Amino acid sequence: MNAIENFRIESGKSKLTWKLNGKDYEKQFKLAVNSAIELSDKSGFAIVGSYEEFGKSNAMIINADGTLRAQLLIPESVKGAICFHEIYYVNQELTGIIASNCCDYTCVIDETIGVCGKPHETR
Repeated sequence: MNAIENFRIESGKSKLTWKLNGKDYEKQFKLAVNSAIELSDKSGFAIVGSYEEFGKSNAMIINADGTLRAQLLIPESVKGAICFHEIYYVNQELTGIIASNCCDYTCVIDETIGVCGKPHETR
């Protein structure tokens, strides 16, 4: 398995940089990302881009080589969803925070295929 190294958020949070097998990689976005985290197995990273740049589909998982692994979709059961707001690990589970017009929701993300499950309201 190829593992990323030296993962960094740079240039006003609009550029991600990392190394893979000694080679430098970067991914540039038009606007600052809200959140970015290296996957626990170092096979890539998950990001929440800006709503202005990506709209409701603003979260994704990127492979170590910079290709898109998965565009995360907000579960249909989340009513009034606006977009993803944050992404991080909770008890070794990749977790997405979803903003909606009434409250925030959380979901557990399958890192291998990018499916969001177990959505529930946060308090």
